[in-house]
Amino acid sequence: MRTRAPRESGSGATGVPISTSGTSESGSGVGDSPPPPLVPLSQAAGGEEGIPHLHLWHLRVRQQGILSVILTYPMLRTFTLWFHSSLTRNHVSGTYSIVFVNCPNEQIAKDVARAILDKKLAASVNILPKTSSLYFWKGEIEESTEILLLIKTKTSKVSRLSTYVRLAHPFEIPEVFSIAMDHGDARYLKWLEEGMKEN
Repeated sequence: MRTRAPRESGSGATGVPISTSGTSESGSGVGDSPPPPLVPLSQAAGGEEGIPHLHLWHLRVRQQGILSVILTYPMLRTFTLWFHSSLTRNHVSGTYSIVFVNCPNEQIAKDVARAILDKKLAASVNILPKTSSLYFWKGEIEESTEILLLIKTKTSKVSRLSTYVRLAHPFEIPEVFSIAMDHGDARYLKWLEEGMKEN
């Protein structure tokens, strides 16, 4: 009758012994025999076909690991910048950003600016005077007068701010883009930080 051989103490999880019996050529006993060779589990089970889901499982684990890194990188970067800035009390490039938004007239510009400040999405908004704009729209060159908003905020809030502007803005495709601040006065940046604290 075939019996299952006990696991050798030296074998690991990545292989199984081909044989557990036999003695050395001199016949001095089991203790003198070399450890049995190891083979991969997939071969011991009859190749890749023996464990049909093994390859797919490894592929899924690898893909999920890469996806996790991609999703968590922005959060890790934001936290690292904040932690370094708090610890050293120095401004870290990229912690704050200026967001540019165009508006069709001054009243809408003021309404958008106030709403952004009320929602603590920014600490300061400059409303620049009327400017002439030329741009392509549906294959034609258009000309209009617009008001430009310069919004000072934290880089970590840019995504939420952009989402709000797209929902509240009267334009079908509003102009919304940001530029990270490289340098800034420490007291001014501290004031920005305090102005965006949520209650």
